Amino acid sequence: MMKRQAEDAFEDTQSLKKAKTTEDEPSEVNGAQNEWIKVEKRKKKKANRVEAKVDTAHPRFMYSNHEIVKRNHAITIDDVRDLILHLIADAPPPSWLRIDNVNQIQRVVALLVPGLTPELLSLPPLPTSATMNPNLPISIPLPSPSAGSIPFIATTFSHACPTRAPGDQTRMHSVLSSFFTGPVSGEEKKRRLTQRVQSESNKSDPTQYLLKLEQMLENEYPIPSYMADVFEKPPGWLETPKPAENENRWEQKIYALDCEMCITEDGKELTRVCIVDYASGIVVYDQLVKPSKPILDYLTRWSGACHAPPLPTQIQPILPDQIH
Repeated sequence: MMKRQAEDAFEDTQSLKKAKTTEDEPSEVNGAQNEWIKVEKRKKKKANRVEAKVDTAHPRFMYSNHEIVKRNHAITIDDVRDLILHLIADAPPPSWLRIDNVNQIQRVVALLVPGLTPELLSLPPLPTSATMNPNLPISIPLPSPSAGSIPFIATTFSHACPTRAPGDQTRMHSVLSSFFTGPVSGEEKKRRLTQRVQSESNKSDPTQYLLKLEQMLENEYPIPSYMADVFEKPPGWLETPKPAENENRWEQKIYALDCEMCITEDGKELTRVCIVDYASGIVVYDQLVKPSKPILDYLTRWSGACHAPPLPTQIQPILPDQIH
């Protein structure tokens, strides 16, 4: 009995060896034509490993719905800016988005495309139900001949993330201004302050009081059209003309403009404007302004304005007279 088992084991071992030898040898296909194919398993496995390694090394972006749901509002322009600073600089990673292999990202291009609507992307309307969160990313459907979608966006991007525009309930602020106004470190603030003090040491030069473009962006001031790369003139926009390049700075007229605001039904509105000549210190213009809506708060503690009889002057006739 033991001998039979030993013989059976020997036969099984020989069968396994034969099967292994058969696998290592070339296999025959189309025997009638005596054609042979060499199966190189090791090379194929190595190629698969290399392909898998290359695929995992690519940057990947994954939304964190759990973090987005915890927010009180949608992703903001500031969040997009901070994301880009994380990708190209040393800013901390965002909590609402996970990025794999961020070190493989060599450059970043941010596009601002006005006019894109959910309809153009074939997206459903944002949910209004109390049980659904309107801030979560929405899957972009593949382009369809019947739909008015944009093929490039539909084939390039998988999701659209609802984004909150800068501003408040009554008005929208500049997207570019918010995007380019980033947080400044303590060291950078100190360096800028030192540089500003040094540049202002010469008190006889009035141009020191003129804001540079980066200072306007930092303080969220409106940017003149001739200083902006992209400019869309809003309704009622007025600005002083661009100074001539060959004009002597000592001959330029410099005025200080001060505006006092009040609170109306539409929010803050102009209630007083004052213009002072820099060279002489003379007040060349001082006018109370009638807001377009009823005044709720005169903000007397800051503006000095108080209850007064109805004012005939509104903002429209003031600025065209003084702009030049």
